[in-house]
This record gives sequence, structure tokens and C-alpha cells, in this order.
Amino acid sequence: MSSRKEQLRIWSVGIGCAVMAALKALPFSVLSIFSLPMCEELGVSMGSISIIFSAVSVGTLIMSLAIGRIFATAPTKLLVVVGGVSTLVFPVIIGIAHSVTTVITAGITFGFLGSLASSTMAQIIISKWFVKARGIMMSVVPACSTALSTISFPILTRLIQTHGYRLVAVWLGILLGGAIILLGLFVVVGSPDQVGLKPYGCREEFSGAGSQGQPIHQEISGIPLRQIFRTTVFWWILLMGFLVGCSMQIYNSQESSFYQSIGLTAMETGLILSLNTLAGSAGNLLFGIISDKKSSAAAAYIQGLPATVVFLAVSLWKGWVGAVICSVCFGVMNGTALFGPIMLPKLFGTEQSASMIGIFYTAVCLGNVLGPILSGFLFDIYKNYVMPFQIAGIMMAIMLVAAFRVTHQKSV
Repeated sequence: MSSRKEQLRIWSVGIGCAVMAALKALPFSVLSIFSLPMCEELGVSMGSISIIFSAVSVGTLIMSLAIGRIFATAPTKLLVVVGGVSTLVFPVIIGIAHSVTTVITAGITFGFLGSLASSTMAQIIISKWFVKARGIMMSVVPACSTALSTISFPILTRLIQTHGYRLVAVWLGILLGGAIILLGLFVVVGSPDQVGLKPYGCREEFSGAGSQGQPIHQEISGIPLRQIFRTTVFWWILLMGFLVGCSMQIYNSQESSFYQSIGLTAMETGLILSLNTLAGSAGNLLFGIISDKKSSAAAAYIQGLPATVVFLAVSLWKGWVGAVICSVCFGVMNGTALFGPIMLPKLFGTEQSASMIGIFYTAVCLGNVLGPILSGFLFDIYKNYVMPFQIAGIMMAIMLVAAFRVTHQKSV
């Protein structure tokens, strides 16, 4: 067994990665509460503001294609520091820009360089540091993000009302970016062998067998990427990532204005968004627990089905009751995005985990790019959220079918 000092080092890296990802995710998570003030200040439509969400997703998509190779060749500390600088700059640009085009350009840059300190990077690093408890550690990453958002939504909503969105955005960037830079310099390490350690649970993995009596040394070594591409289950998992990404961003890009459209005030919306992120935090942890104890497919069914029903029945939800139902179900849905990062290293080993997770998030980002554009412009046409949300419900239903196919292609 590892000494207490070694375990402390391992867990500090894991928690440090989760905090890093939460700090980087916050500007994008709370962007919706800046949307309406930006519309009024810049004199643009909600559809134009929605392009900012897609711009961030485009930058993230580009980086997702390259992050595996970049992680393998560049120092991790340098990558995280660059991600921290990008996280600092993006909200500052929101605060000082007088053109939506400037913010869109900054969004692309933030999506690209900010990914170096994102949940993708955190999950790549965690896949290197953890064999045992990988599912729960993967779920801690988004759980930290949603917990931070829960705290931040009502605070930022109030600050925007009292001080204006520009000043709030500038200080938000300085605080978040500075904290990520410090984590990159002093806490986060790319892999345990860089500090003379082994992954958590590695010795147990090699000395014995898995919980079902099967050797699981493949968790450490893995199989070639070319061979992975030839498996049907890999492509089903990518399809799931795309559908979840698109559905989530159809909702996330319009969440603040959606709740106000069904009868809530701005302050009430801030509270309901906090409930949404709290539900997301619980859902992420639940997904990791179910994945470790039972299967990721079961977790996808449990957490994806309620959101599917609520999306399809969106016209029924009004007032506080409807808002609470939507907030909880859409929050819990977030956990389904963990299917790929948890399952890909388990199915194919950790040797190619950086590339596999990067490719999975490429699929997610493709969905993220489509979602806000679809949602924003359908709202501009129909003046309500019924059509975009029902499309999201259809996508989530197809995602559940894909999870079923993965289950029957290979035991998960």
C-alpha cells in the first residue's frame, strides 16, 4: 500500500484538477446571466449572443482534436498556466468590449486555449493518476464545477444588478484566471511517474484480478488507437457524446431567459439556476457511483430518461413548479456526459486515454456548437422554447438508444 504521504499527494492532484476545471468552467457556466444585459448594452438579438456560446465550443472543438498530442509533448504545468491566462482574458474582454464580434473572437480563443485547464485536461490527468476510484474521481470534476456555479449564480446575478455586468466580468476573470495559474504552478502534475509515484490502485491491479476475477492490467497499458477506431462500441460512445453535448447546450445557452419566459423574475431565476447546478453536482456524483458499483449504461438510463421526458413535455412547465422540475431534471442530465471519460479508459486502457478523451470531447463540442445556434435562432423564429427543447428531447431519446447499443456491444 502507498504511504499516507504518497496518497495525500495523489489525492491532492485529483482534487486540484477538479478545482482547476471548476474555475475554468465558470465563465461559460454563468454566461447566460450576462446574456440579457449584453443584449441591451450592445443592442443585439439573443440569437447573436448565442453565437458566443458556439464560438467557445468551436475553440474547444479545435483543441479537442489536438489535446492528446499536446498533452504528450508539452509540460503539463505550462499548459495549465496558459489555460489560466485564457480564463483570465475572456471575462475581461466581455467587460470591456463594445462589439459582440470582439466577444465572439475572444470566445473562440477561450475555448481553444482555455481547454488546457478544462475538465477535459482534468479527466486526462485523473485517468493517469487513478485506476481504483476512477469513476468517482471523474465525477468529482463536474461536481466541483456545478457546486461553484451553485454558489456563484445568485451572487453574480446580484452583483450584475448593482454594479453592472462589465465590472463584474473583469473581476471574475482576474480571480478565476489567477487561481488557475497558481494551481498549475504548484499542484497539478501530468502523471504520477513524473514525481516517482504509481497510479492509485495500480499495485492492487497488477497483483491480483478485477472484481469479476479477470485480469485488468489493460487498465494501465491499453491497445493501439488504430484498433480502437475499428470497434463499433467506440463510435456509439462518440454518438452519445454528440447528442448529450447538443442537448445540454440547447438548454444551457437559454436557461436564464427560459425561466424568465415561464414567469420567474431575474432574482428567482438566479435561485432556480443554483438549484439546477446543485442537481447537476448531485447527478455527476451519482453517475460516478453508479458506474463504479453497477455500470455506466445504467447511470445513463437513470439520469437521461427524466430529462428526455421533461424536454418533450416542455409546454407543460409553468411558474415555480415547472421551473423546479426542469431545473432538477436538466441538472441531473449533466452526468451523462461522463459516460465517455469513465468508460473509454476502462474499455481500451489508459495508454491512449488522452487521445480517446480528447476525441470524445470533440464529439461533445460538435454538439455544443450546434446546440446554441439551433436554440437561439429557433427562439427568434417561434418566440418560445417549445421547438428547440423538444428537439433536445428527441436527441436525448436517441442517446438512450445508443447507451443500450453500447451495453449489448460490450459489457460496460
